[in-house]
Amino acid sequence: MAYYSKMLPNPLLKPDGTLVADAQEWEQQKAYLREVAQEHMYGTWPGKAECVKALSQTTEEVMEGKAICEHVQLAVTYGGDTFNMDIMIHRPNDGEKHPTIIANSFSHLPKFQNPYLPKVVERGYALVNFLMGDLVPDVQLVKYFNLPVDENKVFPKLPCRTIMAWAWGHSVVADYIVTREFTGPLISTGASRGGKAALCAAIFDDRFDVAAPTIAGCGGTGTARFCGTTDGSRQDSVRSETIGRITEVFPDWFNDKYATYGPHEEPFAIGEEVNSFPLDANVLRAMVAPRAVFSSDGEEDHWSNPFGTQLGWMAAQPVFDWLGVPEKNAFNIRPGVHGFDERDWISMLDFCDQIFGKEGAVPCESLNKPYFNDVDIRQYADWIE
Repeated sequence: MAYYSKMLPNPLLKPDGTLVADAQEWEQQKAYLREVAQEHMYGTWPGKAECVKALSQTTEEVMEGKAICEHVQLAVTYGGDTFNMDIMIHRPNDGEKHPTIIANSFSHLPKFQNPYLPKVVERGYALVNFLMGDLVPDVQLVKYFNLPVDENKVFPKLPCRTIMAWAWGHSVVADYIVTREFTGPLISTGASRGGKAALCAAIFDDRFDVAAPTIAGCGGTGTARFCGTTDGSRQDSVRSETIGRITEVFPDWFNDKYATYGPHEEPFAIGEEVNSFPLDANVLRAMVAPRAVFSSDGEEDHWSNPFGTQLGWMAAQPVFDWLGVPEKNAFNIRPGVHGFDERDWISMLDFCDQIFGKEGAVPCESLNKPYFNDVDIRQYADWIE
């Protein structure tokens, strides 16, 4: 049974105050919501790069010959300037097409580190990693880890802020990957700030069949209006990130308009300003429909607001139901804290197996089994049937 929130924006409500009537109007509504998201959150979507080509490529067999690993350096031309991106591809060594995951990676980690790679390839998926730092430097991480900065590095001059710039990286990689013979349906994924970017990528690029943000929190899958405690009993904006805090600490991630929807004084409370925010996590999630969204969170990851993510999932579900694809909106919550661990990867693959109708697909046991009490969460957020 679907429930609509009276306290979260309705994705189906058009600017003229009427509701979207059919699938064609939904596409028009999404175009409108993209404009709203650009104005109030991200900045302007950069659009298509002028040219994306491979400069160099190294190939080797790995996993005892079961997989192919490729390191490709891309030359990307945008706005008349050319910059380089490094990508790492791991794919089954069988000459077949496979669902292809494009994952962003943090610039402070060893390049393309993924301890769960063998499981991904064994499940019949290709994995393509790129460094977010090739698009825009992760300023705070550079400072925190005292990382060396390449003064000769060329970065694209983009009309957006950092989260969308990283999201655009998914699209740039997709421009190249769709030309490869192994590429099947596309999935965008990332964790934390990378999760926000992965969701944004699928919102603005329809080529992604699945958006799979993990621990994406504020500015991603967690509602801005609700930051709950583990038991869902009250608001807790001290342990959960809010708009005020995220835009104060990471001023480059979102645009200046987004920053106006949250107080900027400690303890960075939710504030009344958020009620003027024309979007929220449920709307961002719904903007991917009728394509699929999967999100994963940890029960103890208060900072990423799993309570708000569950709310966003529930409040987006009516859109997926209305479009006739109820199975394409999925929420997973696991024991544990902030991270992108094996359980998140396995749950994501289980979900994608179902979406792509893969032979032998096994339902994820924790999928759509909320941690927070269903009745309490409806009452808490003032839901109506």
